[in-house]
Amino acid sequence: AGAAALLLLLFPIRAGAQAGEVAGTMPEDYLPELKPILEQAFRRSPQLIAADFERELAEAKIDVANAPRLPNVGGVLSYASNQTAISSNTSSQTRDNGLFYNIGVTQPLFHWRALKNQSDAARINVLIARKSYDLAVRELGVILRKAYLALVVEKSRLRAAAESVRLLRNEIAVTAEKKERGTVSA
Repeated sequence: AGAAALLLLLFPIRAGAQAGEVAGTMPEDYLPELKPILEQAFRRSPQLIAADFERELAEAKIDVANAPRLPNVGGVLSYASNQTAISSNTSSQTRDNGLFYNIGVTQPLFHWRALKNQSDAARINVLIARKSYDLAVRELGVILRKAYLALVVEKSRLRAAAESVRLLRNEIAVTAEKKERGTVSA
């Protein structure tokens, strides 16, 4: 009975911690002025631009790494006029005129595993570049959020200090008025 009661107590707590309830927990959700600042910083940050370029470059290198594994088709087309003769036999001469061509297809077989490893290495580099980009985005967001929240705290301190000064001035004015009436001593 005690275990059932414990489960009943814990079940609502577990149900309350669903992933859908995480939305709206970032500072920009409560401070809408921060959202455009973050968006602009993500677009203009030199570190993010460089990390994004590295990510795109790594993705392009996948094609370069995969290219040697694909069949290669090549050909040559030429026009020539050839004449052949044997010096000891002048009656045997041949003459060839026209288009000459050569077509070839190659496929790497003996070093296929090495080429596959190069391709896999390029894919791993893409994953590393994506992680690096994601980390740069996260770090920039954290730095900007901290700086913005520090400004908010500083602004609230300034407001509190201004309010303290105003209250102190009012208190001084009241004390000066009481002094003029003689209700308070100098």
